[in-house]
Formats: sequence, C-alpha cells, structure tokens
Amino acid sequence: MLNSNVTNYLTNFIGTWTSAGTNLVITEKGKLHYICFKGSSRKRINGTIKEFKENSFVVKVLWIFSFTFKIDEPPHKSGNKWKMRINGVELTKEL
Repeated sequence: MLNSNVTNYLTNFIGTWTSAGTNLVITEKGKLHYICFKGSSRKRINGTIKEFKENSFVVKVLWIFSFTFKIDEPPHKSGNKWKMRINGVELTKEL
C-alpha cells in the first residue's frame, strides 16, 4: 500500500516518459520501470516508489536496495505534452 505522501505526488508522474535513450514508466500503484542507455552501458531499475522528498523520490527494489531519482524539474504541461527533468534528463509524456 502506498503512503499518503507518495499518493499526493504521484498523479502528475503517472505515465510513460521518454527521451533519447531513456524510458521511464510510472504506474498508478507506484510501480516504476526505468531503463537508460548511455553509450554501451545500460541501467535498468524496476521497483516501487516509497517516498517523495522535496526534490527527489526514492524507489525500493526488493527489500534491500533503494535508488534516489533527483527531480530537477517537476512534471508540467508544455503545449500538447507533459515534460519533466529527472537526473538531468528531460523526459516527455504525450497527453
């Protein structure tokens, strides 16, 4: 079950966000699926958002690992798309 802190922030983050080399999917239940390609390396994270902080959110993987995603720019409408910047990468979601 998601805590109220996560539920309050989650609404604008839900959906499929993309950029060149990055794909981020956040579900209504707080599940996160992230893949990022940089050169020949790949980073993949599948977990559950456990906490939103002022400028970040924490994803728990299994019960022992956690990853922090930095929110450089929160989700906002820009024309007919949504945009946000996470970990320095601008991501876009179609409306």
